[in-house]
Amino acid sequence: MAAEGMVEGYHLKTGNLSVEEWSRLVHAQGNLYDAPIFVDDTAGIRISEIRSKARKLAQ
Repeated sequence: MAAEGMVEGYHLKTGNLSVEEWSRLVHAQGNLYDAPIFVDDTAGIRISEIRSKARKLAQ
């Protein structure tokens, strides 16, 4: 979110954001919501498994 909204990560972490930063974060959130992002939080996953899952998702 911070990177997409061009907001300092520390500001996001502390909640000390300007009105402009809040506006950029809201816009970034909308962009990320519509993005085709897949998060796999499987613990202890091997590189070969990541590769296999990535290939399946790319199809």
